[in-house]
Amino acid sequence: MNFFKLFILSSLYALMAFIPVQLLLNAYRINRLTNLEFGTIEILFGVFIFIQLTVGTLILYYLTKKWFSSHKTNLWTIML
Repeated sequence: MNFFKLFILSSLYALMAFIPVQLLLNAYRINRLTNLEFGTIEILFGVFIFIQLTVGTLILYYLTKKWFSSHKTNLWTIML
């Protein structure tokens, strides 16, 4: 059971890095679809990335504390 929890936590860590990269790589496509200027898109991406990192960090901290508070598996979350 701890393996699946560790897998879920690792997947969430990966998503926290994947989402901002995909947003930045698709800036031209978003510009074309929404007709927003690049300055506006950069500001929106900055705000979204800040919110995502803040909320994601809090959620991951809470889940790590809840699921692995007394286990040695907590060490594996640091390594992953």
